Amino acid sequence: MIQYEILPVELVLYMIGFALLLASLAPRYRPMRRVGFWFVLSGYFLSSLGLIEWGVVGKHVPWSNFYETLLMVSWLLVGGSFLAAWRFRTALLFLGTLPVAGAMVLFAMMLPPVYSELTPLAPTLRSHWLLVHVPLVLASYAAFIIAAGASAMYLIKERSRGSTEFLPPLETLDMLNYAGVALGVVMMISGVIMGAIWAMRTWGTYWQWDAKESAAFITIIIYVIALHLRHFRDWKGSRLAWLSLAGFLMVIFTHIASNFLTSGLHSYAK
Repeated sequence: MIQYEILPVELVLYMIGFALLLASLAPRYRPMRRVGFWFVLSGYFLSSLGLIEWGVVGKHVPWSNFYETLLMVSWLLVGGSFLAAWRFRTALLFLGTLPVAGAMVLFAMMLPPVYSELTPLAPTLRSHWLLVHVPLVLASYAAFIIAAGASAMYLIKERSRGSTEFLPPLETLDMLNYAGVALGVVMMISGVIMGAIWAMRTWGTYWQWDAKESAAFITIIIYVIALHLRHFRDWKGSRLAWLSLAGFLMVIFTHIASNFLTSGLHSYAK
């Protein structure tokens, strides 16, 4: 399959794009920004080809196990970053999201071969709920990571005392953080509800408090608290940024660590 050959090239293109975007922060290298953008776009195109091939050859959607979801979140993250960069007119957002997207691709490449074998769907996963539950949750992860990237840049700019004029304005970064959190909460709650209905039809219960369900619940609580404090306590700027970063750590645990450190119905890594 070409996906195994695509992943290293995709990762290199992302790394080159990141390096060029980073170099473009210097005024003399500002033209590199457009070149870096095209390198990232090329990597995203290869990622799209790989996921399409995986789905066609495997005859199922490419988000049925841990390996596939790593690549899918990376794809959604880069795609979401393109949309956010267009909406907020700043390609520099990729400085906060590309390292995470690249790390996910690298992690997928480093997994033992048994994790990346293309196998038929397990009987439990042969359901139309797979088409809505998992994509909604994975898309929420991407939205939360974009919010975290904006938060990191906000905190760097706020503490730089005027030495980072090249970064987007604080107001833009704060709004991007808020938009990512709000969108992520809507998608994650919707995905969890879909998953609960699926669980009821499969296992006869809506909720079993396994590791991933419990972690997802905590993640939702963190971000709902963040939205509540923003709306009713005027928590903006750095305070919202720190909450967003705390939620990001919980997202990492929910998607990755819970598969390896614990066992449960959602442990695709084993």
